[in-house]
Amino acid sequence: MSDISHITIPGLPSEVRLFLSPISRQEGERRREAEQRTLQSLLQNIYQGKVDYRHRANGSPYLADYPREYISVSHSGSHVLLGISSEAPCGVDIEELGEQVARVRSRFCTDDEYRRLDATASPTLALHILWSAKEAAYKLINPPSQSLHAFRLSSLHIHGNHRCSLTLELVGLGKIIRVDAIHTESYVLALALMQER
Repeated sequence: MSDISHITIPGLPSEVRLFLSPISRQEGERRREAEQRTLQSLLQNIYQGKVDYRHRANGSPYLADYPREYISVSHSGSHVLLGISSEAPCGVDIEELGEQVARVRSRFCTDDEYRRLDATASPTLALHILWSAKEAAYKLINPPSQSLHAFRLSSLHIHGNHRCSLTLELVGLGKIIRVDAIHTESYVLALALMQER
């Protein structure tokens, strides 16, 4: 599988690795089947052989063969994103840029957050970044409320080179989540990690 990209984001801990692979659908194959086949191929390439990929009761993925590694997986229409951490849990998300995020804004973005995003140079991109950041944080924490509104935007910094960083607070619990994201003309991808106080 030569199309695998090892994604690097400056400032990330060295124990966190991100891999991106395009999804190729075979004739007659459903989207979900193509995503799973692509993920299996990606895992086999990284770990040099067959990997026992499973889900816990709460839906979070894990590798039975590598119990000391934490993983997170996300699919877009055209890519699979895999996050691996050897130190602590992580959450990842990939989202294709388009109109769908604006249509579901009320599901994840408060009015105050929207005003903050609207003040940026690119409000549409900022909205996609917030969506991806909250999705990644959700995979990291799996909040009891089961809502993306469980995460409140504390800070957003859009850097050069298509990078941005955010902090999210888990409402009521005071946990702070660090999210690093990158974007291209096609998608946003985000990685969430617990931030030490």
